Amino acid sequence: MKRLVCLLFLFSIFCSISANGMYEGGASSTHGKYLAGSGIIIRPSDILVPAYVSQIDYSYPSPSEGSFAVYPYLGNSRISNRGQHETIQIGVKADRTDFGDLPPLNLAFVIDKSGSMKSDGKLDWVKESFDIFIEKVRDVDYVSLIVFDSESEVIFPSTRMMSGRDRERFKDAVSDISAGGGTNLVAGLEDGYSQVLANFRSEYNNRVLFLTDGVGESGGILEMADAYRENGINVSTIGVGSNFDVNLMIALAIAGGGSSRFISDREQMLKTFGDELDRMIVPAARDVTIHVDFPEYVTLEKTWGYDYEISGNRVSFRIPTLHNGDYETILADVLIAGNENAGECEIARISYEYKDLKGESFFGETAPLSAEFIRGNSHVYGISDYRVLQSSTMKFIAQRFQEIGSLYYDSQETVNRMNEERSETLDRRDDLDQLSDDERQSAFDSITSESIRGYESSLAEKLSRALELTIDTKIQVANSRAKLDNSGFEDELMILDRYIEILGKEQEYSEEEIRNSQNRREILPDRKDISLNSYVQAMLDELILSMGPDGNSTLAITPFSQGNGARSLFTEYLDRFAQKAFYEMGFTLVEREKLDEIISEQKLTLTGLVDTDTAISIGNLLSSRYLVTGNVIPMANSVVVFSRVLEVSSGEILAVSQVIIPRSEDLAEMVGKGD
Repeated sequence: MKRLVCLLFLFSIFCSISANGMYEGGASSTHGKYLAGSGIIIRPSDILVPAYVSQIDYSYPSPSEGSFAVYPYLGNSRISNRGQHETIQIGVKADRTDFGDLPPLNLAFVIDKSGSMKSDGKLDWVKESFDIFIEKVRDVDYVSLIVFDSESEVIFPSTRMMSGRDRERFKDAVSDISAGGGTNLVAGLEDGYSQVLANFRSEYNNRVLFLTDGVGESGGILEMADAYRENGINVSTIGVGSNFDVNLMIALAIAGGGSSRFISDREQMLKTFGDELDRMIVPAARDVTIHVDFPEYVTLEKTWGYDYEISGNRVSFRIPTLHNGDYETILADVLIAGNENAGECEIARISYEYKDLKGESFFGETAPLSAEFIRGNSHVYGISDYRVLQSSTMKFIAQRFQEIGSLYYDSQETVNRMNEERSETLDRRDDLDQLSDDERQSAFDSITSESIRGYESSLAEKLSRALELTIDTKIQVANSRAKLDNSGFEDELMILDRYIEILGKEQEYSEEEIRNSQNRREILPDRKDISLNSYVQAMLDELILSMGPDGNSTLAITPFSQGNGARSLFTEYLDRFAQKAFYEMGFTLVEREKLDEIISEQKLTLTGLVDTDTAISIGNLLSSRYLVTGNVIPMANSVVVFSRVLEVSSGEILAVSQVIIPRSEDLAEMVGKGD
């Protein structure tokens, strides 16, 4: 029972930390990694699903015209005519103007210098980042610097940076900053606004950048931000470390018409004040509204990303400010009703409206988002669109982190109640004052009752469920990563490994048991009544649809690779099947001999062909428009087959597809025989 007493002690620590505003797990996985490394599982209330989704740059194309462009994507291009759930992703990409060509800036930096900024070198990060920033500033820009702890002080009044001497004075002011004192957020922000007002010009970008690592006096701060936004001054927020109030910082940025960021290390700080500064401070469009109109057979189930309104079959998302070069992501889960017919169907129509920086209104629309109804169920596992797979995996991770956190902290509450009952029982002993510390601990541990046994059972069940959920989450995420060319989700997988270790130790797992749990990776097939040909045909059909109606394009199919690059009877079967399927769809296939010749000249192994960059270079050498790659991963009870189609000229992965096939005796023999 000593372990339970320890849990109670740790629980009290977690509660006190959370009360100080540990919310940044909701901003990104970066903070979750920071906490997991410290042995802490993040609270579910501190996880914001849209923030996890939006932390990925999905490489949306730059707009060909206008201030921004909108791009819709559907999880799968094939939909069962029996009906199914689907995910829609809407990507928004703002135009990017070079920093030197941006409108003039009137910036006030408001920096928290309270005592907590000493820890982890956070204040040093700020000072280094300002060295980068001040070299980017132009002669037309105004800059001011305010620091605050218990009080606020203007240490560099608003100044037009017309000379090297101005920049040196700014650097001197930065170098003199030292940490100490409390956290008066309101006073710092008030001084920031006053400095921007000192040189306010309507043709300038007038903005406060507000950086803090803590929680402090904030009464009326949102009302202040809203009022100044109405008068043309915006505020963007930067949270640093682990103890600031992320909900307040996000709300402040929204009220102030700006953006919010979380920074957990020096590299992120330097990047934010360097290459990505304009994504925080320079608007590209305002009052952006994106309308999504669904046909009657499509029902919106849930959405993530921005505030929205629903009117009939239309949902309208509102983005107050879209910044220079920024990218935003909206996800919507929908239910598509069954349809007796097969063939193409419309899923959604997307239109948008916005105002440019001069206040002029614009309207636009995208091509309808469509899919193909097929008879029966698709055998493809998961999501085929490359971007939707990324975003949906992030959504899945955030939701699972919430579930795991709920179970974990519920278990800590169970420990608390159980130990309170033990303490109350122990306090009633007449000889309590005569017991030594060891005797008290022994007496505490030996106390039991029907309710305590119930607590112990509930505790074991919650921790076991949390661990199994964590292991399953890691398996699913690792599977998505394999589909995505083994890229992405590194931080999330590290967090899950750490969670397995934390939860395993809570249940007194051995080190070997923890390692075995971390290494589990098989997803079992959910159907066993489908022929091998049907599995593979479904996978290839998904890829074919992603290439659109133009079937007369040149396509190269690289040999399927098994495991570490080996060949087998099964990979040869897949090669033949793919060649036949694409040929029958009208594609012009690159001759296998030519492909083998280039592979030999480039001294490539089959494993190397799975790499996206290598595959694209091969596609260019073959003068092929599309290139298909495939990989086979034998498991204990199944065989996983991945396949992808790339557009060679753009380097874009058009679709990924996977089937999980039960490992029959015949399939096992095919997989086991080869090079």
